[in-house]
Amino acid sequence: MKGLFLLFFILPLTAQALNIKMRAREHFENHTLRLQDGRQAKFSGFSNTINLWHEVPYRYSFGLSLSPVIGRLKAQDAQSKEMFREKLNFKAYGFEGKLFPFQSSIYLRQGVYAHEFDRLAGWGALTAIGYEYPFTRLGVALEAGQRQYFLGAERGSATSVAIGFHFYKL
Repeated sequence: MKGLFLLFFILPLTAQALNIKMRAREHFENHTLRLQDGRQAKFSGFSNTINLWHEVPYRYSFGLSLSPVIGRLKAQDAQSKEMFREKLNFKAYGFEGKLFPFQSSIYLRQGVYAHEFDRLAGWGALTAIGYEYPFTRLGVALEAGQRQYFLGAERGSATSVAIGFHFYKL
């Protein structure tokens, strides 16, 4: 419980003093994990990501990423439930960068992460493209991405669609 207090109250205040922004996005993910013995496990569900990063609005951002804060993946078939269980956690901790390369609302996101998938651990990467709709003090970002991860001898991939809300001081 102390960890949640630290995450949600102390860190944002410190980040604001250092000109670091906290951003959140919600996404739906479809995961396929290919096991060494040739079997596949399929999971899907809603997840979310919190970013603590330096940001120049509509130019670039970079910093730390934590996913998910809440949420679990659900097995999509009987074989996946048998190999793991019906619901499990997928976590990614890492570094992300976001770039608006065309001086428009289109952006690219790249990230590298340490991953935890139930009892397996490893590393992976994310590539995504999105569009942020600017309003007066609000940006609404729609994004599609592909994640690849390696958990020992097992390999996984995920596709995701995400929505993010960004509040800006103008």
